[in-house]
Amino acid sequence: MGLKFRILLNKKNYYIIPILLFSLIIRNYTMAKYGIGLSINSDDQGYIRSAIDFLHTGVLSYHITGLPTVHIMPGMTFFLALIFYFFGSGDLGLYIAKSVMMLLGCFSIYGVYLIGKYLHNVWTGLIAALILALSLPHIVIDNLILTESPFTVCLIYFIYFSILLANNQDKRIYFYLLLLFYIIGLFFRPTIGLIPLVLLVYFILKKYPRKLMIKQSILALGIIIVVLSPWWIRNYVQFNEFIPLSGGSGDPLLLGTFQGEGYPNHETYEEVFARANEISPIQDFYHVFKYEKIFAEERMQHWWDENPKSMIKSYLILKPILFWNFPFYWIEVFNISVTSVTYMHRLYLYLGIIGVFLGLLLLKYKRHEITLIILTLLYFTVLNSYYYAYSRYAITLLPLVYIGTALLITVSISNFYLLFNKINKITSNKSIE
Repeated sequence: MGLKFRILLNKKNYYIIPILLFSLIIRNYTMAKYGIGLSINSDDQGYIRSAIDFLHTGVLSYHITGLPTVHIMPGMTFFLALIFYFFGSGDLGLYIAKSVMMLLGCFSIYGVYLIGKYLHNVWTGLIAALILALSLPHIVIDNLILTESPFTVCLIYFIYFSILLANNQDKRIYFYLLLLFYIIGLFFRPTIGLIPLVLLVYFILKKYPRKLMIKQSILALGIIIVVLSPWWIRNYVQFNEFIPLSGGSGDPLLLGTFQGEGYPNHETYEEVFARANEISPIQDFYHVFKYEKIFAEERMQHWWDENPKSMIKSYLILKPILFWNFPFYWIEVFNISVTSVTYMHRLYLYLGIIGVFLGLLLLKYKRHEITLIILTLLYFTVLNSYYYAYSRYAITLLPLVYIGTALLITVSISNFYLLFNKINKITSNKSIE
């Protein structure tokens, strides 16, 4: 009986295949229904223009054609430029680019399956994967040219290989794979930059050998320096400054000072931006963003001096709520309203939070891994709440929330089943007596 159960359980591993096929079909059907021109007419168009300009001029630009930028990391530009080089920047190139985004979405679904399976069982992985496959915000985002799809893949597999390395310290391949996804993630979004601090806490909890950790940290640092050196040199040549990652943090920092309650309201964001634009000695967005950062810090200091309670409440409560409370669902598909998607988003969010802490309570052998997920969610929540709390940036974290939702379902059923068996045995023994 035990052998048959194990065989059945192994067969369940194949159930991920129809989920992946369905996710690919529904994403392609969305593209067929709404066209390859589906767009939010924002950053997605900026990335396309940046890639085309890079191919034509060799200049990494974003806001103004031919003008060098550090507003973005170069990952998306290089990725699109590679596709456009072989397939052109017309309909075919756009179709290929969006098809790759859909495949990345499927890789994320598979990664969520692997993490869920490792944390509890196959069913946890399958349920989390199914929720992500059906998630309308993710179906839409995989049909857009944005950093969310590649970054989500990097984050999920960074976490997965971190878990594998912590539990299989002799397998160096896991170290190189987590480092690979970290570096690729950096080239798409700089917000992943300090995530090694979260990994450090996790490794300490896992009692990772100190000498090995130091050795691998030095090696990782060396590889990161080598990989990022061309970017640093380019930035110094173009801007006469050492810019480690991107230089566009001033704008979201300023925008973030207009969120919450009690913030200084003597001038609008548009007025502050205009002031930064006027005072900039060099008329490019990098220097404008530098002045925006200065003005943002002045506003934050003024806010703290005038109304510290409202500032604390805004940054610790109101802005995190803004970050998580609404889905990034700007484009309605299949006649499903924003209201319906918001309802499901909040349901999964509440269930996911409960599930994560239930797993932390009951899955004692996987508590450290669940702690890693919690710390990752906290890290990005705090970081994004310090700047501009924007629901779009939370969409890359929702797969981890879905794992929590799946944990709630499977852990509850498992424990209910065990309780039912115990009660059944007690009643059986009493009837025999």
